[in-house]
Order: sequence, then C-alpha cells, then structure tokens
Amino acid sequence: MGDAAGPIYVSGSAWGDVLIGVVLFLVSVALASIGLFWPLVPALIWFAACGFAFVTLHLRGGSDGRPGRAATVVRLRSPGTALKWVVLGAVPMLVFGLAVGGLLQLWTGPVHSPIAPSGPNELEDLASTRSGWFVLTVYAVVLAPLIEEFCFRGWIQRPLEGRLGPPVAILCSAAAFGVAHVWYGQVGFLLMPFALGLLWGGAVYLTGSIWTGVVLHGIWNGVLMMVVGFADDPGAVFVRPASPVEVLVLLLAAVGAAVVMGWIAGRPAIGHGASLRNIES
Repeated sequence: MGDAAGPIYVSGSAWGDVLIGVVLFLVSVALASIGLFWPLVPALIWFAACGFAFVTLHLRGGSDGRPGRAATVVRLRSPGTALKWVVLGAVPMLVFGLAVGGLLQLWTGPVHSPIAPSGPNELEDLASTRSGWFVLTVYAVVLAPLIEEFCFRGWIQRPLEGRLGPPVAILCSAAAFGVAHVWYGQVGFLLMPFALGLLWGGAVYLTGSIWTGVVLHGIWNGVLMMVVGFADDPGAVFVRPASPVEVLVLLLAAVGAAVVMGWIAGRPAIGHGASLRNIES
C-alpha cells in the first residue's frame, strides 16, 4: 500500500487504521458467522454474499483515484513469481505448526480437538454432523482466512510497518491475532495462532501480497478440518510427546521446518516481491 512518498492512510494515521482494522474484523466475523448454524444452502449463499461484500469494500477507489490498496491499506496484487515458493512453504508450515501444537501440550495438557482445544464448544457440536462440518469447513478454509488476513495483515500490520518497522508490525499483528482466538479457552494454546500469525505476517511482507497469507491460512485450516471430519480422534492432529525422545523429535521438526521456511524466505523471487511491496495494483 502506498507509493515511494510514503503510505496512504484512510483515517489519516497509522493507529487510526489499526483501529479500523479491529472494528472491521469484529463486525465482519460477527456478520459472517451468523450463517454457521444455518442449513447448508442458505449458509453457503450467506458466506458468498459476505465474501463478495468484503472484497468489494477493498476494491473501492482511493482518495487519489487509484483502486484497491490505496484506500484500504492491504496488498491486493498477486504474489507473482513468489507464488511457487508460497506453495512449497505450505509443507514446512504444516510441519512447524503440528510440531509446535504437540509441544504446547506439555504446558496446556492434552488438546481436545483442533477446533475446541480446551473442551467441547459450539463449533465442535456443529462439526459433529456432515452438513455442519461442510459449512464449517467452507467458513474456515475460505471466509475466515479472507477476513482475518485482510484485517490483521492488511489493516493492522501494514500501517504499523511504516510507523514501527516491519518486525515490530508483524509481531503486533500476530499478537492481536492470538488474542482474537481467546475463545480457545486456554491461554497457553494462544501461542499457536501467535506463531502462525508470525509466519503469515512475514510471508505477506516478503511477497508484498495479502493473498499469500490467505492461501497459507486456508491450507492450515483445511488440514485441521480434514482431521476433524475424518479422524477417529480429532485431537490426534497434535501428537502429545510422552517421552524425552518424542520431545526431541518435535523440537527438531519445528526447528528444521523453521530453517526451511527461512531458506524459502531468502529466495530471489520472494525478495523481488518485497522490493515491489509499495507498488499499487
């Protein structure tokens, strides 16, 4: 978002846009989640309408007449040549997330399920039926990543990059993303969305495209929903280490995946994306 002269703020300030991002997230999630407990067809129609309205908001013209990000502080351009590295990065992302989830259970205790880590809740009840699982999966894989990435990595992270610098901005957006998952009911397990928020925030910054975060976020949620829908034990997606050897294996997996993601982040194609992060679509 913005040009060589500096960022363009909708509200006139970085902190004002962060506040807009928080409000936009709360309102969008509240509206979209209304359809979660509806019958299949009305729910899908509602999700499509919410998604269309949300994206349309981010396509409106800026104050300078340019479309998209100038008005909404998000990166709407394609990842371009970095796309293949984004896809490859999904594999170490999954390894990293699953290993961290396993290690976190040393603190939190056994995870009940990926969508209800601390015990049964309405989402788990919804996923107990095939139609409910499908509705929840569409929401988790398509609509939730769209709303959350645009708000946290667009409206919140982007303006803070110019004010606080990219590392602190990514840290702040990841922390806000973690807090947004307080419904997990387990403080320790909030480190999972925080860690993933760091990954997705870094990917969005490096590629200069909000779609990077949307794709990676959707892949992660999709894997979790597959486990919820088809595994006998939905909590088995996070393997709780029962011995020092298993702890070491998970630690090595997490570190190894982080190293691979760091190597991918250094690829020339992604660096090229970062050099273009201020160019408008």
